[in-house]
Amino acid sequence: MAAGPLDAALTTLLADRTSELGGAARDVLARCACDLALLLYRGDPGGQDEAVWRAAETVHRELGARLLLPAPAGPAVADGWAALAAELSADPAVRPHCHRPLDGDDPARLAGVLLRLPAAEAERWRTRAAEAFPDVTAGFRPPDGLRDDVGAALGPDALERHRDVAAVISDVLNAIDLDPDLWTPLRQDYQSVHLADEQERERYRSAVLQWVGQLAGASGTSTIDWLVRLDEAVRSVYPQPLPAPGSWWVRLGERSFEALLRNVAEADPRVRLGLIQEGRYGEGESGQRAPTASRNIGIDAGAARRGQILWCLRAWYESPGDGQTPSNRPARVLYGR
Repeated sequence: MAAGPLDAALTTLLADRTSELGGAARDVLARCACDLALLLYRGDPGGQDEAVWRAAETVHRELGARLLLPAPAGPAVADGWAALAAELSADPAVRPHCHRPLDGDDPARLAGVLLRLPAAEAERWRTRAAEAFPDVTAGFRPPDGLRDDVGAALGPDALERHRDVAAVISDVLNAIDLDPDLWTPLRQDYQSVHLADEQERERYRSAVLQWVGQLAGASGTSTIDWLVRLDEAVRSVYPQPLPAPGSWWVRLGERSFEALLRNVAEADPRVRLGLIQEGRYGEGESGQRAPTASRNIGIDAGAARRGQILWCLRAWYESPGDGQTPSNRPARVLYGR
């Protein structure tokens, strides 16, 4: 961008971290930068004129550079968080996984976004944040450890049998408390709801703990049903944009399926399970494994991924049941629309 009066004025305004005017300008430009990122980093101009596309890239790059202007010496902690949030939001490795500017007043949001990044990038940013704020280093670590409410819902005997299930359920419940900017389609109408809504978050938490309790008392075929449902509870929480390959969220899904396979094999080795994670939506699977159309979720993923399966919400399974009435459940998926 050519230098001029507007350029100089923006430089002065954005460098001022003590006034409401400077803060308002940074907030507006950060929102603009992240909105542009949603379109630019799909990797497909979507029919836009090439010159307009390149201009948008230049604007996005310049906004990112301006938002990284150094803060005055000795900033308050709140200003330090804001500077770190702006730096994180402007990182090209982060932008595709962050649909809106980070709130510099809430360190938990920073920690939540790290769960969406490739493992190496997340660790780099955890190190950066820990160096800047050593007193809260633990707050940047991924969720870990058994929750009391999960252990209580299972009881000691069932906890011994299903400890790996309890671990992934604890992690997903801790994650929604850390970063409520997540979605889930677990409601009876199969529509996605935003877990930033405290009521929806509480409904999800209560339903999952109830299912954990059902697993504790289950036997036979019902054990399989509740194990699959709890795996679905983990898989059916997702950020938008979707997390990167190798991220904490992707690894959580892998751990959940590993736990499902082990527990189901112990309950009934005849049961077959699988995930539908890629390919064209509505193709490649048949019979009971095929996703039930009315229960799948379409999300905006750009023209390049339209019609593609993006995320598996629920594993399919096939069970011989009692030998007369087979028990089958189809998969559920997210797909690009």
